[in-house]
Amino acid sequence: MTKANTQSLNGIKAEFKKLKNQMTPEVRSLFTLLLQLFEVVILSIGAKATSRNSHLPPSQDPHRNKKKRKKGMKAGGQLGHRGSSLTMVSDPDFVEYHPASKCDDCGINLENISPNEISRHQVIDIEFKKTIIEHRVEHKICTCGHHQTDAIAGAPVQYGPGIKATAVELNQVQCVPLMRAAEFFQQKYDMTISPATLIAFSRQASERLRIWEEVVKAELLAANVLHADETGININAENWWVHVLSSKYATLMIPHFNRGSIAMIETEVLPFYNGILIHDFWSSYNHFDVIHGPCHSHLQRELTKVYENYNQKWAKQLADLLVKANQEREEIDGGLTYKRIRHYENKYTKLLGLAEKLNPMSIKREYKRGAVAQSYPRKLLNRLINHRDWVLLFLYDVQVPFTNNQAERDIRMLKVQQKVSGCFRTEEGAKDYCRIRSYILTMQKKGISKHDALTLLFTGT
Repeated sequence: MTKANTQSLNGIKAEFKKLKNQMTPEVRSLFTLLLQLFEVVILSIGAKATSRNSHLPPSQDPHRNKKKRKKGMKAGGQLGHRGSSLTMVSDPDFVEYHPASKCDDCGINLENISPNEISRHQVIDIEFKKTIIEHRVEHKICTCGHHQTDAIAGAPVQYGPGIKATAVELNQVQCVPLMRAAEFFQQKYDMTISPATLIAFSRQASERLRIWEEVVKAELLAANVLHADETGININAENWWVHVLSSKYATLMIPHFNRGSIAMIETEVLPFYNGILIHDFWSSYNHFDVIHGPCHSHLQRELTKVYENYNQKWAKQLADLLVKANQEREEIDGGLTYKRIRHYENKYTKLLGLAEKLNPMSIKREYKRGAVAQSYPRKLLNRLINHRDWVLLFLYDVQVPFTNNQAERDIRMLKVQQKVSGCFRTEEGAKDYCRIRSYILTMQKKGISKHDALTLLFTGT
């Protein structure tokens, strides 16, 4: 509910309070019902979901305002900005001499005159060039009759690991469509590679990563803290879900038609994990025997919605309290003292007490069956009460992160891929993408670049 709507409704309520003793019981009862109806209507109009108070991304904000440059501010780096420039190298690949052979002023020949100074200027450039390596293999007949050779497996002419790594990087990592990737090879390297061949490269990479996937599952099981998230994808016009499990050094992404615990069990990680799991309160995670920690970024947006749309100040006070506690925790080496933890716990309890007075549990059933419907603030309040130990876990353990940004960063490029391509055509293609993406993210966390990681994959080292 907006502030203006709240003030208008409060004014009508105040006027009704003054005059209700002059009304007949029937009129008083009818007016009370009308006030309740107005409140419901105003709430439904005012409660607009945005990226500030819900899980919607900023791109879906209605009439979102883009940041504008301040008046009088020029484009580019501002005064005091620490810039960077190109650095000259001591051992260039090539050296070209530019002799001063003739005077432009008088026309005298200067070839026999020694230079009094030689200045250095370097140009950084790249060269697109394909390399063809011919392997000549010896064949020998041993005295025992055995035919000995060191032949290279495969066709007489085949693509090397560099081309395969570049092709997979373009399509699977940089989200370049197959036709445009094929066009790139044609124009830059004069090579005709069909889209079907590019798909085969990705298939080959995925097959080589089957054993690696089992290794990364074991690495995730050994982590002290895991981040979990899931996001929707489109596979052949059907809604599927990609589940991501992420640690500081490893990432695993797996597509599944189910969003809940069935898919999580099939990842073969969470059923055997007993460490700290950070997630966004999705109820399916409750099935696992782990130490739960919520994403406070999600919680902050929900509290913002209660404050802005329902005009309840406790929500903003609680959001500020949690942020302040986290800031203090990060500033203190070794975490908060017991006294400071009790301080924040007491304030948390006090604010929830204020919230319960404003949002009493509804006991009136709207339907004959099912749970009694509760307001949005009450639903959030129930979660804050029932999962108090989850919400405040970061106060006690310095290794518990305040947000679930690790998992959300890992899954972000998947959303970009969906915007570029629209969907995956097959389940197999989605699994290939997730497996390759998991490998790339894991190798990046260990300091290996995307291209080097893919080249290592195709060379088999």
